[in-house]
Amino acid sequence: MDSLTIENLIRQSFDEFYRQRLLKLTGIALSDLLRKKNLYLLCATHGSSASKIVEKLLAEYISSCDEKIFGQTFLEAIASIEREDIAFSSEKSHVSYEAIGIINLMRNNSTHDRKEYDKEWAKALNRFEHDFLNNFGNPDGSIDWEKLLRYNSGKDNVPWVSKVIPVTSAEDQEDESNDDEVGDIDDGTEGYE
Repeated sequence: MDSLTIENLIRQSFDEFYRQRLLKLTGIALSDLLRKKNLYLLCATHGSSASKIVEKLLAEYISSCDEKIFGQTFLEAIASIEREDIAFSSEKSHVSYEAIGIINLMRNNSTHDRKEYDKEWAKALNRFEHDFLNNFGNPDGSIDWEKLLRYNSGKDNVPWVSKVIPVTSAEDQEDESNDDEVGDIDDGTEGYE
């Protein structure tokens, strides 16, 4: 297999790896993750910070998915390269130039899918933190661990709140503030004679 073919195969595999990661990232909800976690360990390691808790939950989830995704996307491509070029020798101390090339391609590959994944990662963290605080945050900023444990156990019917915060543009916000000025009071008679 020539080097250009190997390079294209690795790039395609890399792109597919990030596409699959992106699907996992956008397809998971915090409510699902919280039901499956050992909250005692989470409390002991990240007990007072909602942002640290959600980042840990999300990182562990993605990490567990990565093994399978990597196997499906990369290992098959690498195996085909090894079969054809015998990239790795049977001696553990010897690594071929093809193997080093594969690692370098993976490290230096910055694709659109990877950049999109990074954007979605940030959005997922923000979304998870928002949901976490809406459901288990106290007004003083602390975490309601009792409620979280009840939710996690599934024994109590603890409702999940997922408020959507409306996003308004700066222009919309300015228009709303102008409507609230004195003199612009709506008495409900506009349009009636």
